[in-house]
Amino acid sequence: MKLVFLHGAPASGKRTVGVALGRLCHAPLFDNHVAIDFARVLFEFGTPDFWDLVMEVRLAALRAAASADMSVLITTAAYSDPVDRPLYGQYETVMAAAGAEILPVYLTCRTETLLERVATADRAARGKIMTPDRLVTYLDQNSFTPVPRDTCLTVDTNDQSPNSAAAHIAEHFDLVG
Repeated sequence: MKLVFLHGAPASGKRTVGVALGRLCHAPLFDNHVAIDFARVLFEFGTPDFWDLVMEVRLAALRAAASADMSVLITTAAYSDPVDRPLYGQYETVMAAAGAEILPVYLTCRTETLLERVATADRAARGKIMTPDRLVTYLDQNSFTPVPRDTCLTVDTNDQSPNSAAAHIAEHFDLVG
């Protein structure tokens, strides 16, 4: 199995590019908010129990996908370095145990673009950050960078469509057979 790990700042296009890539590669998208939405049912957002459950759900999903012998799975993350290195390390451990490969993809774009994208109805419906002020605060509190791996592909989503970004990712990692 190949796990495409789309990561970047909020509003960088992770879910949108993930949907386009999923269509192109006939692969499911396990959006990071699926686990967040699940954990919100049981725990208050941001509590230690909440984050523990989010992580357990994400790792269980990866194990299940790998054992089902999926060829490609796409997941998203707002990876902030160095805080989320252990998270990524756990993903690597799960994938290595399954004989699977992680394909990290960092989506980047200008802050101005993030601020333009943040206030959409889709983001509001999913409980995501959706005001420019809140996004600026979140960006100041986190370091959204590529995972520190030589295999990490960086894709600028400023001036290309999600379909174009997805095609670039698929071609780079040879995901369409």
